Amino acid sequence: MAAENERHGLAQARPIPVVRLAGIEKSYRAGRINFIALEDIDLEITRGEFVALCGQSGSGKSTLLNLVGGIDHPTSGSVHFLGQELASMGDTDLSRLRAREIGFIFQFFNLLPVMSVFDNVAYPLMLLGKAKSQARHDVFAMLERVGLRDHWQKRPAELSGGQQQRVAIARALVKKPTLIVADEPTGNLDSETGLSILDLMKEINAESSTTLLVSTHSEFVKDRASRVVELKDGRVIHDSK
Repeated sequence: MAAENERHGLAQARPIPVVRLAGIEKSYRAGRINFIALEDIDLEITRGEFVALCGQSGSGKSTLLNLVGGIDHPTSGSVHFLGQELASMGDTDLSRLRAREIGFIFQFFNLLPVMSVFDNVAYPLMLLGKAKSQARHDVFAMLERVGLRDHWQKRPAELSGGQQQRVAIARALVKKPTLIVADEPTGNLDSETGLSILDLMKEINAESSTTLLVSTHSEFVKDRASRVVELKDGRVIHDSK
């Protein structure tokens, strides 16, 4: 039937990838030396995937995350997000896209220490201009989801490392982004806490079809991901897709 439809021009359109990297190279100048961080990268990530980005330190993982998140641009090649090339966007439009569509989770949490748990999670919604009543509902619902509803008035320093990472996850997810970019989200946690964070991220991925791109050294992340992409010396050497 599919072949018949294709002969008659009726083939179903292929879904647009959340992320598409084509012919990516990223290099840096250090004096007279040109350092190549990424080379010959072609990669597509579709909606709902949980992708573990693996490789040793210096393999290019963080550089690739920065390109996907629109924080940096490639030296050559193109990065598309939902079909739009990021390099073609001005700074204002790129900032708006990140604010709406991409959530970031970091190894060291990056919470605002003078703000409460509630205000840390609400912050992205305030930037988007969401009504206070709706933002309050969304924040409490997300804090309930990550098991921190009763800690909403505390500040980050009053929480454990695992609790702070749960706040960071809630902050990234509260705006319902298309993509979560996470850079070593369990790297600063003990094994048991890290596993609980990974299980939470996997549950949310399954429930909401939020796409996850997670850089890691952890075998536990690989075991929970739906796809493993491995980098070495700036090149993709393995893709389990």
